[in-house]
Amino acid sequence: MRRLTLVSMLAAGIAVSLSAAAQDAQTATGDGCVVLDKVVVGDIEIGAPWARATRPGQANAGGYVTIVNRGTEDDRLVHASSPRAGRTEIHSMEIVDDVMSMRPLEGGLELPAGETVRLQPGGLHLMLIDVAAPLGEGESIPVTVEFEKAGPAELSFVVRSASYGRGGHDHSAGADAEGAEVAGVADDCAMGQQAGHGGHGSHNH
Repeated sequence: MRRLTLVSMLAAGIAVSLSAAAQDAQTATGDGCVVLDKVVVGDIEIGAPWARATRPGQANAGGYVTIVNRGTEDDRLVHASSPRAGRTEIHSMEIVDDVMSMRPLEGGLELPAGETVRLQPGGLHLMLIDVAAPLGEGESIPVTVEFEKAGPAELSFVVRSASYGRGGHDHSAGADAEGAEVAGVADDCAMGQQAGHGGHGSHNH
């Protein structure tokens, strides 16, 4: 009987440990979503990939993700592609005198050693161009990203509602600071609360 009790206690302890580990790996964001484990390739960690849902006839969509360079050498995001889009570009965006200016990054996106780079509404982002079919809320779309040193990584971008992030990047309105903050919450969720794991700062060029 005592042996059975000990076995039961051990099983209960293991269950609690697994539950805690799962809670660490799955953290709820502000909108109630659950973001799963990050993707690691070489010294690069990638987390919180998401895109906005598109409407019928809308040809382009923004994609957002957080990238952490854990290495001692700089790297660079040089290419991205998805079967759901004719092509995918890495874009920068800024607002000058209330006018939104957006352009592809020539030569890719720099990823300094030991720093975090966030692609989020109102700033750096992936642009999925010539989307053949609308991106529906709740679905996942495959995206391949390639780094100069770390190599390629396969990601699954979760499609959020068209209003998620509120006004960040829909080619019809300017960037909304509050929307960028919402995206930042999702980033911190997926990256396991970066501030508590080395405190790397944000780097947005």
